[in-house]
Order: sequence, then structure tokens, then C-alpha cells
Amino acid sequence: MRPLGWLLVLVVSLTLLSAAWGEPASLQIRAMRAGGMACVLAPDQRTGTAGHPLDYPLRVIVSGAHGLPMADVEVRFAAIGETSGGWPGPLITTTDTDGVATVQAVLGREPGRFFVGAWADGAGAPLLFEIDSRARTWVLQLTIGLLGGIGLFIFGLERMSKALQKAAGDRLRTWLRVLTRNAYLGALVGGGLTAVVQSSSVTTVMVVGLVQAEVMSLAQAVGVICGANVGTTVTTQIIAFQIQHVGLFFVAAGVPLRVAGRRGTVRQFGTLLIGFGLLLFGMELMTEAMHPLRTHPAFINALASLSRPAVAIAAGILVTMLVQSSDAVTGIVIAIAAHGILPLETAIGVVFGANVGTCVTAGVAAVGKSREAMRAALAHLLFNVIGVTVLVWLIPQFAATVRWMSLGGDGGAALPRQVANANTLFNLLAAAVFLPLAEPFAAMLRRLVPDRREEPLFRVRYLDASFLDSPTEALQAVRQEARRMGATLDEMLAKIPGALFHGDTRGMREIAAKDDLIDFLNRAITDYLRLISGEDLGSSQAAQALDAMGVINEIEHIGDVIEVDFGHLVHHLRHVEATFTPYGQREIVKLTDMVRRLVAQAIDSFATQDPELAADVVAQKVQLQTLEEASRLAHLRRVQRAVAESVATHAPHIDVLNCLQRISHHARNIGRIVTGEAGMERRRAPVLWVAAAELAEGEAGSDGAPHPDTSSNPS
Repeated sequence: MRPLGWLLVLVVSLTLLSAAWGEPASLQIRAMRAGGMACVLAPDQRTGTAGHPLDYPLRVIVSGAHGLPMADVEVRFAAIGETSGGWPGPLITTTDTDGVATVQAVLGREPGRFFVGAWADGAGAPLLFEIDSRARTWVLQLTIGLLGGIGLFIFGLERMSKALQKAAGDRLRTWLRVLTRNAYLGALVGGGLTAVVQSSSVTTVMVVGLVQAEVMSLAQAVGVICGANVGTTVTTQIIAFQIQHVGLFFVAAGVPLRVAGRRGTVRQFGTLLIGFGLLLFGMELMTEAMHPLRTHPAFINALASLSRPAVAIAAGILVTMLVQSSDAVTGIVIAIAAHGILPLETAIGVVFGANVGTCVTAGVAAVGKSREAMRAALAHLLFNVIGVTVLVWLIPQFAATVRWMSLGGDGGAALPRQVANANTLFNLLAAAVFLPLAEPFAAMLRRLVPDRREEPLFRVRYLDASFLDSPTEALQAVRQEARRMGATLDEMLAKIPGALFHGDTRGMREIAAKDDLIDFLNRAITDYLRLISGEDLGSSQAAQALDAMGVINEIEHIGDVIEVDFGHLVHHLRHVEATFTPYGQREIVKLTDMVRRLVAQAIDSFATQDPELAADVVAQKVQLQTLEEASRLAHLRRVQRAVAESVATHAPHIDVLNCLQRISHHARNIGRIVTGEAGMERRRAPVLWVAAAELAEGEAGSDGAPHPDTSSNPS
């Protein structure tokens, strides 16, 4: 063998003998991960609270040059550089049989960030640990930041929704009414409108109003609700772009437009920007507030307990019911996911729970309301509960699908986008299942929530406090209730001739009893209009509210004429035992029928907001006056001929004609309000409405309660 070959054999032999004898040439020291795989800290990072032990101890493993662990090696832990009292001092320990040295230190009272080195003789340069010592008030700071962030998030979302509603005005309702011919179109329109106004509640309120007005079928409403659930996920998609840091920029851009804008549209756009900026800023506060939690053992253990889908869903339901916003809960999940400490499967479970939780809240709020509102709430609840019940068994496969469709990898940075996509995908899949079944689903809702067999008489049917979030729908509810008042007036007018001709005081009492419903609805609608005035109304909505007040007053005056004036006439005729001639009866019946049609047409023009129909009411003035004058002249001729019945009923006959003329005058006033003929009053509507609201508040403050009749009898 050549000398070079012998040399190689000698080197290899010495290396093997050195490894067998365990004599290292030098030591190696490296850090061990804290808290297992659930902790996001790097192996050389630790956190803790000032004045308390570290969240996780410092742990190093010492090994020889051959890689085997070394026992009984002395390791020294000491601060490097200035610690401001954060580190207690040098700490010395020895490695165990596994070569691991562990130190659990109590941090000093001064918070801050500093470095601690770990030395072992023969290991060369020390291993550095980065220590982040939290302030002792970090829990308070976290609570303030989290709750404040949630508050700003919800407030910003609400401001955005209000601004978009005011900018769109009545067009949102028009789009829903016109473009929802079937469930599929309804889903598209519902999704689009909800994406615009950022509130599925507003869309659902509009749907309930349209179903109550019999403009939309329940099956179409189901389609809109399915689309609304998809549209509301746009918010989470936006915040998943992680643009929270520019929130204050949008606020700064929106304030000048809101303050200095001359046109209503510009000012509403400014409000929109402010709301969007506050939403993003709230999201940033939530994300920063949760930063300490990413390493806190108790929080990490709590997240680990959510690994069971049922627990995660229950947590999502409870938190959503607490904060009253599924978007806010999903935002919290995205904030946690941004720190990389929440597995996607767990996040999906919480998001599922948030979707169910928002329906439970709405369902509880709908109890005792109209049948349509309860059916809409039940549809929303079943939509999400059935979807969650099916997909809860497929969460791993669902998560894999979300990862596949979410570009950007599977790291912690991709988690926020994956959470947002999971939320959207869930609602898309549920909508795809329910839309083909809209008709049978609507039929099932009718069976589950049947119509009331007997509705209490003195109860509002359409006025719903939830409509106040959408002034357009609230005003439409007022019109529907006004139509109910009109139906009662029609019943009263239909019975007036019979009571007059027979001196039927009992029948007149029944007619007068119906005016109690008119008075009840007048007070209820007036109070409801005051609540509407408390909202941030646009000029058009303020004018509509004032118009509605005027119409309700006119209807109430018609009821008073029937109850009081006709009541006196019937009692007088009964007392004097006088009757009208057959000719006089036919004339009164003919005029009464014309006035009935005029009143019904006027109220219908208000309920449908039909200016042409209202203009026709105003135009009938000449025709009705001609008929009234002809009836008056015919009666006077009979009196001149000394017809006994006409002479005996002369004064009551003239009073009947005068009463019908007054009723027709109130009907024409309604027509003028709808057509806008009250020019100056209509242009002054916003100012007058604000003044009326201030007066109402002053009156309420004087004795602690509002006076519902203050606006029912204008001077």
C-alpha cells in the first residue's frame, strides 16, 4: 500500500476512535423552541410580564462536536448590554442527562426588550435570547385596544352603510322591487345591494317591507336573503388585504368632504370614507392589541381547545351574540390569524359559528313582529344552520379546498386571506344549494310560521323598530299603515247613509268605535315618525316624513268628521224622528259613494307614491262640487215646494252635504301633498321637520314623556 493510502486509513481510524471515546473537540449550544409547535416564537425568543416569571423558560441543549448531548455541563445565563433592570442577574445551571439546561427567571419590574446570553465553557460565542418584557398593565391595554377596536370597526361599518343608503336613497328599494323576478335574480341583486350597503340586515328589512306590501313573493325573498349572505362577506375580503395601516388616511381624506362638501352626495361620500377608515383603524387596533396573546400560554391553550369543531362553532356563536356583528367576529379571527397562531380548521369553525350567531340574534329580535319578519329571520337562520350542519363534518376537506383556491401559499401570512375566502365560500355553497329549492323552502317557512288566525285590532301591523335602520323602509311601513287607516275609513263611510236614514244610534256607535282605531294608529304612526326623525335623514327623506305627517293628520280629521259631526246628526234625526225623502236619500248615497272613492284614491296615491293618481284626486274637485251643488239645489226646491220630509230634515240635510264636502277637502289635501302642490311647504320640509323634532324633544323633556297628540291637530 502506498504511503498516501496508509495516511488516509490512519486519519479515519483516529476520527472513529474519537467518536467512540466521546471526547469532543468543542461544545455546541443551541436554543430549544418554547411551548411546542403551537407557539409562534422563534427558539431564541421569549416573552413575559414585568415582575413575573417568563411565559416559557430559557432552554438550551449542549452537544459535543459529534452531535451527542453532553450532561453536567455548566451553563451561565447573563444579560448583555443595558437591561434597565429587566433581568435579575447571572443565573447558572447544569445540563441534564439529555444535555438540556433550563432556567426560569422572574423578570424585573421594568418592561422593555433586551438580550440574554447563554455561555458554556468550550462553546465559543454565547447564544443570544431576545426577551420581550410586557408592562404589568398589558391586560388592561389589551382590553381597551380590543374593545375599542371592535367599537370603531362596528361604528365605521354602520357609518358606511348609512352613507351608502342615503346616497342611494329610494333607488335601493326600486332595484329590489324591479330586478327580483325570480330567486336567482334576487340572489344577484341581494348580493350586490348588500355588498354596496355592507349590511345584510338592511337588505333583509327591505325584503320584509316588500313582502308585506305584496310586491315580492316569499320565494323571491329567499333568493335575496341568500344573496345578502354572500354580499356581506365583502367586508372580510377587504380587511384580509391587510391594509389596516392606511385607515387614518381614509379618515383624513373623508373629513374635508364631509365638512366642506356643498352637495349631499359629496358629503355622503366623505362619510363613507370616514366610516371605511374607522373600520380599518379599528381592525388595526384589534390586531395590535392581540400581539401579546400570540405567546401567552393560557391563550394558546384556549386556542388549542377550539380544535374540536363543536367547541369552535359554539365559541363563534357566543361571541357573535355578544358583539352583535358577525363581521366583527370574523375580523377578530383574521386578526388572530395574522399572528399565525390559529390553524385554518379552527378559524373555519369559529367563522361557521359567527354565521349562525348573527342569525340567532336576528331571530330573537324578530319574535313578536310581523309574520313576514319572522319568516325572513327563520329563513336566514335555517340557511346558515343547515349549511353549517352539513359542512361541519367536512372541515378538513373544506380547509384543503380553501388553501387550494387561496393563492399565496400556506404560511401564516396567507391565513387572513384563507379565513376570508372560507367565509365567502361557505355562503356561496349554501346559496347554491338553497336557490333551486326556493319555492319549497318558502312553502316550508309558511307552514312553520303560519298567518295569525285572529289579529288584535289595536295593534300596529307594519311599523317595525328594525325598519328604522332603513328610513326608506320605515316610511314605506308608515304608508302601509296609512292604507290600513284608509280601509277603516271606507268601512265607516259605507255605513253612514244607513245610520242617517234610520236614525240608527247603535249603528253609529259601532261606526264611532272604528274611529278609536283611527286615533290609535294616528298616535302610533306619529310616534314612529318621530323615531324616524331621530335618524340621519336626507333632504328627500325628511320631506317624505313631513308629507306623511300631513297625510296622517288629514286621515285623522276625516275620522273625526265621521265620528263627531255625523254622530251628532244621527242622534238629532233619532230625536226629532225625521226622515229624508227617497230623492234626498239617493242624492246622499250618490255623493257619499263619490267621496268614498275619492278618499280611497287619495290614500292609495299616498301609499303607492303615485303623483298621477293624486293629481286625478285634485282634479275631481269641480266634478264633486257640481254634484254637491246639484244635490243642495234639488233639496232646496223640495223645501220650496213644502215637501214635509224635506222641511223637517232641512238643517240635517245641509249639514250632511257640508260634512261630505269637508271630507272631500281633506282627501284633496292628501292629493296635493302627494303631488307636491304645497310648493313652499315641500321645499321647506327639511327645515320644518328638524324644527318639529326639536319641539317634540322639548315637550318630551318637560314631563319626561312625549305627547303623541301634539302634531295631530295643527293650527
